[in-house]
Amino acid sequence: MKRILIASAITAALSAPTMAQNTPSFDFVSADYQRVDSFGEDFDGFGADFSRSLTPNVFVEGAVAFFSESGVDLDNYDIGLGYRHALSNQTHTYGVISAIHTNVEFDSPSLMHTDDTGWGLAAGVRHRLNDMVELDARLQHVDIFDDSDIGARIGAKFFRGVWSFDIGYNHQDSENSTVNLGVSYHF
Repeated sequence: MKRILIASAITAALSAPTMAQNTPSFDFVSADYQRVDSFGEDFDGFGADFSRSLTPNVFVEGAVAFFSESGVDLDNYDIGLGYRHALSNQTHTYGVISAIHTNVEFDSPSLMHTDDTGWGLAAGVRHRLNDMVELDARLQHVDIFDDSDIGARIGAKFFRGVWSFDIGYNHQDSENSTVNLGVSYHF
């Protein structure tokens, strides 16, 4: 009886990582380079994201981004609470409600500092093609600075063990888009 229990425990331990590799990742930290095109101006910056499961279906996510160009500094902070639903082991849908804070500072003495706090809603689908590639697509609504916009974000993660190389594109409205390249650590 003891041997059966030990064999069962070893089998479960060895098969769990294989199953986890085919499931979309909601537990990671990442850092990335971002290139923003906003109203015809290009901004270079960097960002960091995290996502952490609180329960099998509930997760928290957050992001910070810092940009600077031509005397303008922009900082963006986002924290959200999400819920995911597994359509299959490889495909999960999710929704997120978030709080967003943006801070803009101008180097020119004639221009001033401005900031605002708003909110966002997102709905998406994350699909793990295999143990090396994960795709993510999301529609989002953002309401900040007395303006609301609807946009879309697509991305892919290319895995190598617990690390991934990430690429993404975010189109918020007709005047704002972001391309990002980064790396993530998955836990």
